[in-house]
Amino acid sequence: MGFMIMQAGLGFFGAALTHLILHGFYKAYQFLSSGAQVERTTPDKKAGRSADGSAVAAVAATLATGLAGGAVFVLLTGKGTSVDSGLLLVLFVVFTTLHAARGAVGRSSLPATVRYGAVPLVFLPAIALYALVYRGVSAALTGVPVVTAPTELTALHGLVAVAFLGTYVAIEAGVHERSRRLYVALLNASQPSPGTLLTNAEEYDDGGAQ
Repeated sequence: MGFMIMQAGLGFFGAALTHLILHGFYKAYQFLSSGAQVERTTPDKKAGRSADGSAVAAVAATLATGLAGGAVFVLLTGKGTSVDSGLLLVLFVVFTTLHAARGAVGRSSLPATVRYGAVPLVFLPAIALYALVYRGVSAALTGVPVVTAPTELTALHGLVAVAFLGTYVAIEAGVHERSRRLYVALLNASQPSPGTLLTNAEEYDDGGAQ
């Protein structure tokens, strides 16, 4: 929801609808593949964080893949060719699609070295599909007011992009897991308000009893 609201705020309502459609398919895939994920819950003694050399190679491969995917999206949609909010649209689409591709490959049983090549094979067709669906949705919305209304970039846009990028990198690096104080703070912040919770389990059955 937050991502779609962000796309709408950038002036790309067609992209928000595109994300709604494709995210539905992606979540359906995750739910249907949850059984396979349960089968791989046994800890692997060889698992662990990569060595420095492997980590550098992974970062380099991820950056190259992201740049290639961004170029594909720009070529297919024409967004990001001028200095406006279209640049942020390309950035956010690349990040969300790359994250989904890495998640799909990460849930597979492929060796780590093979995953470097598997991620681009999943990511590039995925972002091309995103771009084509976006163009189709935009064509279907032709004539509707304010469907595509990119705005000029401001310092606020830059701060949002930097915060988004920094948060994503920090999560991927596991910073929130290594810092106990930060982990507890984030966990507490994610809890629902006490006023929205039912204190007694019997209250769930009040409506049915009546």
